[in-house]
Amino acid sequence: MGIFNSIHSKTSIYLKPVHIFGRDSNTADTVISHQGSSRLHCVLRWQAGHWFVTDESKNGCFINGKRIEKGHSLCLAKGDVFSTCKNNSAAWTFEDESAPKPIILNKESSRWIELEPLNILPDENTPECQIVQQGQHWFFEKDHEHVSISEGFSFLMEGKHWHFFPNFLLQETEYVADQKREIPEIIFDVSRNEEHVGIIFRSQNEEFNLGRKIHHYLILELARHRLEDSDAQESDRGWMSNDLVLHRLGIDMNHLNIQIYRARKAIKEYSQNWSQHLIERRRGEMRLHECKIEINKGY
Repeated sequence: MGIFNSIHSKTSIYLKPVHIFGRDSNTADTVISHQGSSRLHCVLRWQAGHWFVTDESKNGCFINGKRIEKGHSLCLAKGDVFSTCKNNSAAWTFEDESAPKPIILNKESSRWIELEPLNILPDENTPECQIVQQGQHWFFEKDHEHVSISEGFSFLMEGKHWHFFPNFLLQETEYVADQKREIPEIIFDVSRNEEHVGIIFRSQNEEFNLGRKIHHYLILELARHRLEDSDAQESDRGWMSNDLVLHRLGIDMNHLNIQIYRARKAIKEYSQNWSQHLIERRRGEMRLHECKIEINKGY
């Protein structure tokens, strides 16, 4: 995802799609303060499948000891040594030339975690929160909280401050927005005692058998509430308070968040788009996205 490793220390720098090196801490993503550094020293960009560095400084940038002409861009290759001064006192080795990825970053330790569209953090065994992508938007979920987040959003995890960076690439977002217009179909097979809930999911003329899972009962409860709300407008239809869901399932909030994560993860194997959109959340409430519902009971 674009990583520089310092040749003088064990620190690393991850690169944003547009990443500024410079002396000005208000504008630079990586602050450099050596003699000869400029307020805006250079800019690194992800472009056409490669990383490019453009020198904007008075005293130069160097790749493998060779100075880049001011205002010109040079494509970086893995293993290149990049320096913002001639004597290499501020220098890094280019270790990863892949595309930018969404991350959370702990600035104190320079540790980062790459994000998928669905994330339970720090892990499924000790969950504290979730970060979920829905189309072009990202959301932070913790307990009853569900908030839209953008670059720089900060939160506490394991007693440390983390910051969110989406690192959007435009071409990755538009296809999902088109898919969301489709209305999927969910068919439930429910045992008489309701201990077993199977789901068949239909989307874009394809049918996927999701099997029988514990977290399917959550989806069933949301589906039933959507059907009960049939007279409501779509914007208001099917919303359940978290407390009502907890009461009906007989679980606590932490367990509920794990079930939501597992349900989304299971759907992701067949449809990344619907793994992001099928279960919708807002502060204190959740619902099933607009869909066709069939519930068969009694096997």
